[in-house]
Amino acid sequence: MLTAARYFAVDPTATKLSVDSPACQAGAMAAPKDITTATAFLQRVDSGVRPTEWLAPATLTPQELGVDEGGDVGVPVRMFSHEAAVVYLVDQGDHYEWVDEQDIDRAGITADHLHQIGIANLCRLVSQLRLEDRKGVLTFQGLGLFEASMVLCTPLWESDEFQSRFGPMGPIATMPRRDTLAVGVRGDDNALARIGRAPDAVWAAADPELRLCRDLYAMTTEYTWVPYEAATG
Repeated sequence: MLTAARYFAVDPTATKLSVDSPACQAGAMAAPKDITTATAFLQRVDSGVRPTEWLAPATLTPQELGVDEGGDVGVPVRMFSHEAAVVYLVDQGDHYEWVDEQDIDRAGITADHLHQIGIANLCRLVSQLRLEDRKGVLTFQGLGLFEASMVLCTPLWESDEFQSRFGPMGPIATMPRRDTLAVGVRGDDNALARIGRAPDAVWAAADPELRLCRDLYAMTTEYTWVPYEAATG
């Protein structure tokens, strides 16, 4: 379980230390955060958090972000859906830390500026991205933790390659884990069937800390994402 909003659990197979490691926590207390390196990241929210307009700014408590402990310092977010919100991570070498309200106050920037920084740094990860076509479903690999967050990188979805692949119908996506993103062509029954099975299967096997969204999502013509059922209703 996460024990503090400042410390972010990472994949246990990765090289970064566990969030519960004494070395990790001691290092985090000593290391300042460089806000210019903050990267946008999708984090699951508590089921009691009400959905708002897509990417509407908000402040959530650590508990609303699935952290049992972590004090009362608010975390600036953008609401992605009723299931997830955009937070901002700073890589501290052996662990990640969330940017909180105190951090942006110290940096003298606005929440809007933080979001611009976070999205720009996320999109820089595209150069490390590996894509694999599995019978009409495109899977995202190679980022370790940020695969699902790539739905936020609008330039990727605006690219000629993706426009050609997904056509006027656009993509549908599943992101059942933080490190899992699979997309197919909306209107392709085969892709829908394969993607639709993923959330239940992945959630049954995934570490609870890695779980993200159970719903499928569809991209709109404005490059926003909405639950698939809402898009087809």
